[in-house]
Amino acid sequence: SCGYAAADDAGLKRFNYNPNVFIIQVPCTGRIDTSFILKSFEMGFDGVMVFGCRKDACRYIDGVEKAEKRVDILKNIIGSNYTNRICFKHMNAVEGSKFSEMINDFYSKLKEEVKYEA
Repeated sequence: SCGYAAADDAGLKRFNYNPNVFIIQVPCTGRIDTSFILKSFEMGFDGVMVFGCRKDACRYIDGVEKAEKRVDILKNIIGSNYTNRICFKHMNAVEGSKFSEMINDFYSKLKEEVKYEA
């Protein structure tokens, strides 16, 4: 929930991030299964960012480490067309500015990488 709290912080402080972003809150990133990420692509999402807490701040012991390992394994399996379309970031609840910067940077990179049909 640290990533979601950072999203809240960004909103409270009125930091802008791309309106095309869809945020899904989970109790812990350790609950994220790689099938969720794959389903996102199947549903037409261009990219997936996973925001987890800092490793030394996980309330669920090692949930964030497990999630990051799963994402890394998926990136190695999924193929080069999708590797740069998945990323994992660590942050804490008061990093709303950093959250919005990361979202906007990732979105800009996706626009360059993903070819849209006109």
